[in-house]
Amino acid sequence: MPPFPHPQTDTVPAVPTATSSTPGQLHQLPQKLSNLLIINALTTCPHAGPQNAKKKPAMYNFINHSPMNIRLPRLIGTALAVLLTLSPCVLTAGDPKSSDPTAIEPAPAKSRIGGLFQIDISDHYITPRGLTVENQGVIFQPLFLLFFDLYDGDGFINDVSLTLGVWNSIHTEKSGADPGYWNEIDPIAGLSFGFQGGFKLDTTWTAFESMTDSYDTPHNLEVKLSYSDNLTDTFSINPFVSYWLEITNKTTFATTDSSYYFTVGINPTYSPKSIPVRFELPITVLFPADDFYGESSTVGLWSIALKASTPLTFISPSFGKWFLYGKATYHAFENDALVQFGSFATGQPDDDEFQFSTGITIIF
Repeated sequence: MPPFPHPQTDTVPAVPTATSSTPGQLHQLPQKLSNLLIINALTTCPHAGPQNAKKKPAMYNFINHSPMNIRLPRLIGTALAVLLTLSPCVLTAGDPKSSDPTAIEPAPAKSRIGGLFQIDISDHYITPRGLTVENQGVIFQPLFLLFFDLYDGDGFINDVSLTLGVWNSIHTEKSGADPGYWNEIDPIAGLSFGFQGGFKLDTTWTAFESMTDSYDTPHNLEVKLSYSDNLTDTFSINPFVSYWLEITNKTTFATTDSSYYFTVGINPTYSPKSIPVRFELPITVLFPADDFYGESSTVGLWSIALKASTPLTFISPSFGKWFLYGKATYHAFENDALVQFGSFATGQPDDDEFQFSTGITIIF
């Protein structure tokens, strides 16, 4: 869970120390002001004071342009300066938040909870293991994730986060043993560790719950190591390797015991500075264990895709960061058992598929 600039980072000018007067001292201000005016008049006017009180009438100072008339603007200026100096105290008296105008409020703490919502709309539902579950109608696959930032630091491990979420697959065509539109729901839980240098280790548990009673629910574990290379400020390769384990039940058509596979891939990204679009070219290769599909092969499948996404800047950031994307994927199935099984939808041999999808991602 993307700090925002805080509106109070500018330095506040210092205010004279008279503003530190307490509310209990405010009743003394009129008397202090009067004393200041009298002292100023006595020290600046040679005709003021008892010794000269009877020598000239008061009007003489003004009519005949005496020194009193010359000093009068200075006296008024002194009084105004005193009032301006004391006015902040009067305006802020009794308000503890404004008793020290030089104080800067601390920036709000960074939220440790974030989230992601994505709705993917596709013409196929093809699993990462190469099973074509549906190739008719329109498939809606909403994903919702919550991220909990457990730790941030500067050491070898600089980030630890918890992920909880759920994924669904909803189709416009009925399918499955007990045909229905809601095909699948998958709960998700994961723990991620960030390391110095751009490395990240993700451990994820998930279960595949068939809403059409098509198979027993498998529980699975994935461990993924990825590297954000950031070769330039616009281009990166982002290699990764992952290990997938069937904890209970199968995730394919095979009747063998629980098995595993490895995936190796890259996800090159390019973000040109001239246009607000990000391009991705993910390439993955799956290496199954001998009994994963029921028939051994070095490569089970591989895929390559082209994805373009752009931010929806007309939506206020107060509603999160919105992105629109489009994606085209080519899937090539290499394992003979996988090819012969074909798809759940047709039951015919299937050695490759093209898939097109679009969707919206919201990060908050």
